[in-house]
Amino acid sequence: MRAQPARGRVRAATALTAVAALWSRAAEAQPSLAAGGLGGAPTLKTTLIALIAAAVIGTAAFMATLVVARRRAAAVTPAETIPAPRKAGAERAAPAVPNSRGAMRAVLLLLGLGAILLVVTVLVYQASVQSALSETRKLLGTLAEVQVRNLAQERQRLETGALALGSSRFLADDVAGWHGEPSSERRERLRLLLGESARAFGFTGAELWANNGAFIMASGAEPGRPDMAEMVRQVAATGQMAEAPPPRDSTRAGGFAFLVNVPVRDAEHDPCCVLFLQSAVRPEAHPMLSAVFRTARSAEALLVGPDPRGGVRVTSAVSRDQAAPLPRTFVADPYPFAAASDRPGQSGAGIDPSGRAVLAVRTPIPGDQSSLVLKVDRDEILGGARTSAFFSAALACALLLLAVAVGRGLLQKSRMRDAARELSAARAVSEAEARFRAAFDQAATGILHLDLDGTILRANDKACRMLGRPASALTGERLWQLRSPDHAAAGADVIRPLLDGRIAEIETEESLVHPDGSAVWLAFTFSLVRNADGAADHLLLVAQDISARRAAEAALRESEERFGLAVKGSDQGVWDLNVRTGSLYLSQRAREMLGVGADEAVDIRRPWHELLHPDDRRKVAPAWKAFLRGGVPTLELDIRLRRPDGSHHDFRWNGLAARDAAGSISRAVGLLADITSSKQTERHLRLAAAVFANSHDGLVVTNLKSEVSAVNPAFSRITGYAEEEILGQNMRLLHSGRHDREFYRSLWSELTTAGIWQGEIWNRRKNGEIFLQQLNISTVYDDSGAAQNFVGAFQDITQAKHSEFELDRIAHYDPLTDLPNRTLLASLLDLAVSRPGSRCAVLFVDLDRFKTVNDSLGHMAGDAVLQMAAQRIQDELEAGATLGRHGGDEFVIILEGISGPEDAATLANHVIQQMGRPFSMPGGGEIYLGASVGISLFPEDADTPASLLQHADSALAEAKSHGRGGYAFYTQALTRGARVRMEMEADLRRALARDEFILNFQPVVNLATGRITGTEALVRWQSPTHGLVTPNRFIPLAEETGLIEPLGNWVMEAACRQMAEWLDKGADLDFIAVNLSPRQFQRGALCEFVDDVLRRTGLPAHKLEVEITESLLFDARAAAERKLRQLKDTGVRIALDDFGTGYSSLAYLKRFPISKLKIDRSFVRDLPRAADAEIATAIISIARALGFSVVAEGIEDPRQHDFLKARGCDFGQGHLFSRAVTGERLLRLALSGPLAPGPAPGAPRGAGPVGSTSLH
Repeated sequence: MRAQPARGRVRAATALTAVAALWSRAAEAQPSLAAGGLGGAPTLKTTLIALIAAAVIGTAAFMATLVVARRRAAAVTPAETIPAPRKAGAERAAPAVPNSRGAMRAVLLLLGLGAILLVVTVLVYQASVQSALSETRKLLGTLAEVQVRNLAQERQRLETGALALGSSRFLADDVAGWHGEPSSERRERLRLLLGESARAFGFTGAELWANNGAFIMASGAEPGRPDMAEMVRQVAATGQMAEAPPPRDSTRAGGFAFLVNVPVRDAEHDPCCVLFLQSAVRPEAHPMLSAVFRTARSAEALLVGPDPRGGVRVTSAVSRDQAAPLPRTFVADPYPFAAASDRPGQSGAGIDPSGRAVLAVRTPIPGDQSSLVLKVDRDEILGGARTSAFFSAALACALLLLAVAVGRGLLQKSRMRDAARELSAARAVSEAEARFRAAFDQAATGILHLDLDGTILRANDKACRMLGRPASALTGERLWQLRSPDHAAAGADVIRPLLDGRIAEIETEESLVHPDGSAVWLAFTFSLVRNADGAADHLLLVAQDISARRAAEAALRESEERFGLAVKGSDQGVWDLNVRTGSLYLSQRAREMLGVGADEAVDIRRPWHELLHPDDRRKVAPAWKAFLRGGVPTLELDIRLRRPDGSHHDFRWNGLAARDAAGSISRAVGLLADITSSKQTERHLRLAAAVFANSHDGLVVTNLKSEVSAVNPAFSRITGYAEEEILGQNMRLLHSGRHDREFYRSLWSELTTAGIWQGEIWNRRKNGEIFLQQLNISTVYDDSGAAQNFVGAFQDITQAKHSEFELDRIAHYDPLTDLPNRTLLASLLDLAVSRPGSRCAVLFVDLDRFKTVNDSLGHMAGDAVLQMAAQRIQDELEAGATLGRHGGDEFVIILEGISGPEDAATLANHVIQQMGRPFSMPGGGEIYLGASVGISLFPEDADTPASLLQHADSALAEAKSHGRGGYAFYTQALTRGARVRMEMEADLRRALARDEFILNFQPVVNLATGRITGTEALVRWQSPTHGLVTPNRFIPLAEETGLIEPLGNWVMEAACRQMAEWLDKGADLDFIAVNLSPRQFQRGALCEFVDDVLRRTGLPAHKLEVEITESLLFDARAAAERKLRQLKDTGVRIALDDFGTGYSSLAYLKRFPISKLKIDRSFVRDLPRAADAEIATAIISIARALGFSVVAEGIEDPRQHDFLKARGCDFGQGHLFSRAVTGERLLRLALSGPLAPGPAPGAPRGAGPVGSTSLH
């Protein structure tokens, strides 16, 4: 009977397999029907997909029929076990039939087969699409490479032709033969020759340009491009061929242009002109490309490149119907082509300018900005794949309909066969359920069946009484809703471990609420019931009423909690001792106080005396023994015990003895309190009282009305009031009267608000003396936060304040002049510039020639001069001006509230005039100084105090550079000058090593005879950066940097060597004068150095004359005299330079071995005016009286010469005779005989370097 259905199932499965195979073969054949050469044949991938799908469909069909047959044969045996409870609302539902479910699954399986066919159809279509696109990409890429290679060969041929034309001689010879404007006949001949030559090499046009960018001619009628001139000049300059960009208005079509500028070379191979060539390169279609165009209707080749006017230029090169380029050119948006093929050499998909979706390949053309783009419409490529997809989808739908029909027939037959079996099974289940119901309802414990989510399915009578609800009310309710509101939300968490299979059963105690609001405590036991398949079916719950037990436990807990709260509130520990066993119970608080662990056992018989403080052991032992013997009813001791950390705490130990029935003490119970804090408070109070009584500061306690409550002895010592005199008195008793009401109002306001006040206050002692005290007042508050008392602590700081004032004055005032010093000046200047809208000036005052006074007359005289100068300047100042001493002989004036620079200039003039008056010295005599002033303005010159002082100092230097006795305002040029000075200093340090110094020589003439008797060596700096630098610029810099000594040594040796050379050549010169700088003169081995120079140069000692200044004689008189005598003993002459500018003493001049005095040029400049005439005459007379010869410097006028000669001056030098000249020039002057007064030959007045000394 069963063989026939089985054969039918096999035939059905075989038929489905055959249909699937035919479908797959037909589907895979579709792509080749309409690909037209671009889609390609079906690939191995699509074939494999189709075969696998056919096998799956056939196997699935067979399995479906097999499942239906097995389900149909299965018999349902009535269960003899307890039936599962019905779900809520499902009491009358018919039992599910296994065979019906099997048939339905078979139908669903057949429906799934149809879905599989659709998926396979999609996969086959996608594989066909990818195959077609891949083949098309490869074909387009190969064609593009072949076509670009043809274009590159054509471009190379044109470059070779351009180079050949540029190297030909006919153009160079013809152009070179032009003289002026050529004739029209000659121009026409050259134009024809130019066109024929260009066409011979494949060019469409040629132009001839001059090297300067001028257009000469073109092979055609078109004029030259206006933008070519600059490119032509570049080619002519470099001599290299260069491509030219297309013109901005170009509209060329069909291919790309090759534009090039090539130099035309003459016989010497130099560019004589420039040839501009142009050619339209048209790509020829490759046979492979033509074949594709014949097959694909939408195939097209384009040339794409940047357009000079912006955008992308697109030119159709080759189409399907012609191999020649199409004359179609347009400017397109670059985005579609960038999307179609955004990477050179790779393909891409996008939208072409006509709006069609295309597949394109872009290949750059070498040497050109254009690219070749081959494109084919995507619709044409994918036409075959879409046809295949349609055919496959139609077959899949047919097969799906067949599967539905087969399944429907199988399902109908299955239902008819299983109807009888279902009726028999229902009868068996009904009998089993009746037996279970009788046992369930008569159980002595509450039993409930619950759904897996906690919904009550059934409950027996005992459970209904426990829960206070009938069975009808419980069925369908969730068990968790019967719990108290506090626990209802977490009910599902109780059974989760049971449902997860982690445990077999769960026991819990729950509080459930009756409808009348009363609560009942039940003990629940949950277990899981599984069905025949082993899956969880429902929950079995057994319940017992435990309300009485829970009430007893709650009462016990409440009692224990009440006792615990009482003990905890007292912050005391409980101890309970069993006297017989010695075991001791300690509460948690007691263990915390003693530092005993929670689980640590405590035995009273342990040596407690080791934990006791040594001072407490004697009193504890007898008291404890008396307590245990019953001698005293209670125990109360204050003891100190050592904690585990080694610290001792104070404890109060209370105890009570308990007796048994026989009257013996069996138990002792008590409390233990940590009183360490209270003990420390007592000690602190005693310490505070001691500090209060012994403090050196005065302490006073008052009430809120300032009435004295307590004072310490220091208060009485400072104020003079005894304690009994001041108690109860108001603190107003000490008021000095120096503070007004506003001061005390502010004091009380701050004290009331902040609770504290501190500051300095003047008070009066009992004897009436007023003193200054440093007072601190603090407010004392009670427990409620209300002010209760005031506590004042004070010190007598009268003497300290006086000392502080003196120290502050020393720190901020100059002790010599009592003027603000540099520190205070900075603060005052900072305050002046910080005022809103402030305008002020800073005047930097420097005393001229003060160093000479200080050095010659001594520091005491210098201090006196500084005091007098400070007083004179102070007398010139009005309100709003501040004078301070900046240091040395420098003063600073801060002038506030100025209306303009003229206010500062007026004050500067007054100061200079005052400093120009003679200063009367305390010991008699007068001296003359002077002053120079530098001025900076705020806010014009700077906005910070430091910058104002710096700029004023720079202006002072500028004023000094103009001859002293004047003032100067700061300018930006001074800052630039400072930078130049720093650069010059750096160059000066390298100048000596680079041999940049040279010597010039100025003749010294005998005024009586006109003979050149000697010369003075003058150093010049020939700097490659600064040019010829005069001594007045670099000598001060050399003195500051310490370079003056090596420079002076070089001058000494060079001058001696030059003098020895002159003498060897027959010059009749008596001496050469060389200045000694202060540093050279102060060196210890000066004489040895001079001897060494004379020995090495071979110059006789009497031919050398060293010049020194007056200041050198008085800096170290004894040392100076000793060195000068040593020089004199070697035969060296000594001259005193710039005589009259210092403070020479005639008595000292007689002591020094000086042979010559030199009158400073400042006294010669204005001769023969009366004042200078008297000074010059006096100097000559002094020299005569001392036996010195006299030399006048700076003679520039015949009247000066005549005056000095008439007064008996021996020698002279200056521009009247000769400027400083080179060594060769001086030798010629010396050999030429006497030098008459007048401009020296070759040295007109006003020419030559300035300077009169070698180092100044």
